Amino acid sequence: MRWFVTGADRFVGRAVVRAATARGDSVLAAVRPGASKFAETSAESLVEYVEIDWDHVSDESLATTMKGCDVVAHTDIGDPWSLDRAACERAVLVRTEQVADGAKKAGVRRVILRSSERVTASGEVRRMVEESLGHSYKFLSPWDEMLSIAEGIVCSLSGETEGVALRAAFVWGDGDDESLPRFRALASQKALTLPAGGDQSFCTTHADNLAQAFLCAADAESDVVAGNAYWAVDEEITTAKRFLTKWLVTAGAKGPRSGLLPYSAARLFSWLDERNGGMSAAELAAVGVALSVDTKRTRAELGYEPKVSIVEGLSRMAKQSGSAAQATAISAEK
Repeated sequence: MRWFVTGADRFVGRAVVRAATARGDSVLAAVRPGASKFAETSAESLVEYVEIDWDHVSDESLATTMKGCDVVAHTDIGDPWSLDRAACERAVLVRTEQVADGAKKAGVRRVILRSSERVTASGEVRRMVEESLGHSYKFLSPWDEMLSIAEGIVCSLSGETEGVALRAAFVWGDGDDESLPRFRALASQKALTLPAGGDQSFCTTHADNLAQAFLCAADAESDVVAGNAYWAVDEEITTAKRFLTKWLVTAGAKGPRSGLLPYSAARLFSWLDERNGGMSAAELAAVGVALSVDTKRTRAELGYEPKVSIVEGLSRMAKQSGSAAQATAISAEK
């Protein structure tokens, strides 16, 4: 199988490249102009790189580049914490339109979009929700809104080229260049305060588990998965306080603070925090509103089983950061 992976120089894209080449698939890795072309894979001979300037690429040239690929893994969906509506529109919506159009013209069999549970988030508790849960009626950020439209574009593909969306939760892991920098900054500013003490259920997705979901979505039968969205999450359901504390401390950052106010009260002040560089409405909801999902359909139709536990993922992070003591303490929890 030959893959075209967007965002191959970024966190999730690198994980998909590693997973695909580990099983012997070849990859055409799309990177930004001037970006590093090291995909951290032991099968470097299976990876070919192509620089793409998304602001200037045409559908025709993109289709020419994708020619001969069986699957597109579209992971390059911008900054998930951006509040710049125009930037989100370009990075998420326009880019997805380009990828979908290019894939159709190139005759690619399947486009798989990295989506997010946030396309269903409205600031309300979601407990053991299924994939059939519809899009939000009140988006919490422009990124959420643009991604919901992008998901619709991909899932509406039909004919020779079909689409599947993978809704990840809070994406994390070693090499994180998305959420960790943002939440590290919030914690250092003492602006990462968890509503209601952070005891609400919290759903996560290790990057390697998300990559595994991409492999499953590529292999699944067309008449079963085409046009569908699936949860791609870790095995365990944890709490916001437990996970975020261990995640940040393992990365050498300060942990979050436990707030007394419930989410409903904290959100009234979120606009002020946002203006002062604190947590945005989307960030507050991500850590302050309970979420758990029902993955029965994902397991049955995709055959998806997460490979990396939270404990193992944290242990990897600790080893990467050089904290032997922290790695030993985390491993002892297994």
